[in-house]
Amino acid sequence: MDKTEPDETRQVEELRTISIKQERAIEALLEGKTQTMAAEMAGVSRQTLSVWFNQHPGFIATLNSRRLEMTQAESNRLLRLRARSMDVLEAALKESDRSVAQMILKLDYQTVSGPTDPDAVIELRATRHNNRLLTELSESANPFHDPAAPERVEEEMRQALANLEDT
Repeated sequence: MDKTEPDETRQVEELRTISIKQERAIEALLEGKTQTMAAEMAGVSRQTLSVWFNQHPGFIATLNSRRLEMTQAESNRLLRLRARSMDVLEAALKESDRSVAQMILKLDYQTVSGPTDPDAVIELRATRHNNRLLTELSESANPFHDPAAPERVEEEMRQALANLEDT
């Protein structure tokens, strides 16, 4: 049976949005749970979560976006504390308390990378696909670009999700 246009539109939209189970998995991951624990909390298999994590643009983008929000909130809090910390550090250094200085120097600023938009996830994967193709070409070959890569990658992701639903 051929897919109708509304079916194709629905499938494309499913790659860009997340389900309640995917939302539960994201919340668990953001709480620091392992992928296995997150899958259990979402009521899906570890394999399903792995497919979402690696193949579902909406899931990837939402997870990246939420991680970015958390990191920004933590950074804002750290910025608010910085002035007070600098005063404490200055006082501690005046008193030759090196342990405080060492602790502050060890602070690590976490960065989050990755697209926060499903279409950007698809475009990034297409770019990586093109880069793999370029790498496979000999050095003497002309530059190569596959303009159909985003559609092909999107179809591969859609197929991976469909195969997952069949299991």
